[in-house]
Amino acid sequence: MLNPEASHKHKSDNIDQVTITGRYSLPSKLTKVNFNVKLFSNNEHKQHYQITATNKTQKLTHQFELSPTSPFSKVFNN
Repeated sequence: MLNPEASHKHKSDNIDQVTITGRYSLPSKLTKVNFNVKLFSNNEHKQHYQITATNKTQKLTHQFELSPTSPFSKVFNN
């Protein structure tokens, strides 16, 4: 699900941020998950994704940030 956010600082119709939510099922607890992003803004100040992954079954939370220089992260396997 995508949730576009208009800028609160400037009165305009431009989208400043996008919140993305999703739910994924894994085949087993041992499945290794890598999260990889290849889409980044041209604006240097907006080239970061702040991500929170949760596993409610195992009561795990993993927070990480992705950027053009570090576009992937292992999830729950640091």
